[in-house]
Amino acid sequence: MPLPVPLPDKLMEEVLLRLPPDIPASNDRAGLCRLLSAPEFCRRFLEFHRSPPVLGFLHNSRPSNDEGRVARFVPTSASRVRRADNILHRALDSRHGRVLLVDDDCSYSSSFSFVVYVPVADERWELL
Repeated sequence: MPLPVPLPDKLMEEVLLRLPPDIPASNDRAGLCRLLSAPEFCRRFLEFHRSPPVLGFLHNSRPSNDEGRVARFVPTSASRVRRADNILHRALDSRHGRVLLVDDDCSYSSSFSFVVYVPVADERWELL
């Protein structure tokens, strides 16, 4: 059985360019190391996998009437994200465009209330 024909460097570069940056790769082969460390490939890889823009951030604050907490979305630039205030919830964490909110004001209930909020789509899911 004949040996397979090696892929041309340009084709190999296009394949490697599309690999997610957080997947560890084995760079044992000298040819692969040479390809991955080339300045042109590094520039294209960074350009292809650049960080997504930050649309804004959530800020936990108390309103002036001191009725609970408010998680406010503060945009960092002009965007189409609606500025929503989540009365009686504070932001705990955010990942992949979703925000985990909690109502930890136990004055009316003995349990916590969690909500997953997607600011871009203005969607909410209450977690039971």
